[in-house]
Amino acid sequence: SVCWGPDGKLATSSSGFASTPAALSVWRLEDGKLTAGPSVCAPALPSKPLQVRWPRKSEKFVSGHEGGEICLWNSSCELLKKVQPHTARVIGIQLSIDSEMVVSASLDMTARVFKISDLKERACFTVDRPLNDAAMFPVDNDRAPIEVLCAGGQDARDVAISNVSTKGQFDIVVLEEGTKEPLLTFGG
Repeated sequence: SVCWGPDGKLATSSSGFASTPAALSVWRLEDGKLTAGPSVCAPALPSKPLQVRWPRKSEKFVSGHEGGEICLWNSSCELLKKVQPHTARVIGIQLSIDSEMVVSASLDMTARVFKISDLKERACFTVDRPLNDAAMFPVDNDRAPIEVLCAGGQDARDVAISNVSTKGQFDIVVLEEGTKEPLLTFGG
């Protein structure tokens, strides 16, 4: 996963494919030129980083990991906060439009929403399928119910390897905080 930092002056990458060691790196750029880096977050990694996102106007970034962890880092690769809300890989993380919250999607069949400032969980959504990604509908305030758009049903790696039709095995689900049933399910 790769991600631009605020104002295009920082870039972040995560790696750890196959047997290569896990790495999370930050580079500093100025006028399109590399000025420093990489800073490597490896000593503090809880497990392989699979996704990384950098909120707008922030010196902090968020990563999702193979072991189910969500981590908050500063631009010098110092681990600021780690939570382990998931029991399986975090396949996708996406930011809210205002960059105040992050939603994570996991193979443990949950999507979870956190405040970025302290990684405090705001909402948890459970579905009947492993999730590959999730996105959040914009919310105007802390009291508004959160709606998430989740995609999943089969691990994307399994789809690529098996060469089997995914009809009926991969769906998109719309969920709202406080409701037990999906608002809408489509795809297949």
